[in-house]
Amino acid sequence: MSKTIWFINDYAGSSHHGMEFRNYYFAKEFVKQGHEVYIITASYMHLFKKLPEVTGNYTFEKIDGINYLWVKVPKYGESTDKKRVLKWFIFTTKLFFLPLKKMKKPDVVIASPMAPFLAIPAYRLAKKFSAKFIYEVKDIWPLSIVELGNINPTNPLIKLMSWCEKFGDWIDFNMKYNVGINVDPKDSKKIAQLIDSLKLENMKEISQNNIRQVKKFFSWESQEKKLFKIYKELIDVDKI
Repeated sequence: MSKTIWFINDYAGSSHHGMEFRNYYFAKEFVKQGHEVYIITASYMHLFKKLPEVTGNYTFEKIDGINYLWVKVPKYGESTDKKRVLKWFIFTTKLFFLPLKKMKKPDVVIASPMAPFLAIPAYRLAKKFSAKFIYEVKDIWPLSIVELGNINPTNPLIKLMSWCEKFGDWIDFNMKYNVGINVDPKDSKKIAQLIDSLKLENMKEISQNNIRQVKKFFSWESQEKKLFKIYKELIDVDKI
């Protein structure tokens, strides 16, 4: 039985507009299997080679059998442009007002964000339609912009990102596989103290354990099987 799958990612591209292509290729394969797929994404992204033509806040377009819903957002310059942050919030806000009557009810909602804010409305949409919810963690927010952008970890934006990121729990992962040491990413003093306290033996043990876990659980072969299993379950009527 065919299913309806929604991808939500404000950085999703297409074969016509350019990268990025992760959601596009997944969606294309789902369409081949007979499923109805929506990609809900933003009308502007700095990596697009061609911008979509939009009319109003929400514009539908069919591309390679995939239903694209372009959500109108403001344009910005380079990736470091501060207006990019404004785009995140405008896109996230508009997710609460999607033209749901023009869309098929989802069986699966996949939040696949760069910045984590859209996880909140995506989760609410999944709950509203009693759909399976998947949250893909693709970046180490907010630590990446704290370190690379030299932003104070007490910044309200950083705190909000930290809260949103808890949809994907790295702490439990670390405790389960013992591949690192947990520390509050906003506490630079604790991070410094922990680094100073590390001994060569500790680092060797963690490094060797990482190699063992990768070979046993996280090789390309094992992850490929796991990924196919997850998506098979998502489109299996008896599993949803």
